[in-house]
Amino acid sequence: MDMPLKVGIDHVSMLLSFSERSTPALQLIDQLARRYDLTIYDPQGDEVTRPTDVRAPMDPAIVALIEELRSPDR
Repeated sequence: MDMPLKVGIDHVSMLLSFSERSTPALQLIDQLARRYDLTIYDPQGDEVTRPTDVRAPMDPAIVALIEELRSPDR
């Protein structure tokens, strides 16, 4: 959260650390995404969240299936 934002014509990129300060920052990012109909991409979890999505944890069995399908052995 201490690095400047990277802003492009169609995106804003930011780095967030895991700390007490990250929770309010993530809440604000979520509110802004909903207000302006923006899509959020989390590269660590490889998750895409759209404002209309229900924010619920993904079933671990589905995550395992996705990982299996992504494996180069397939």
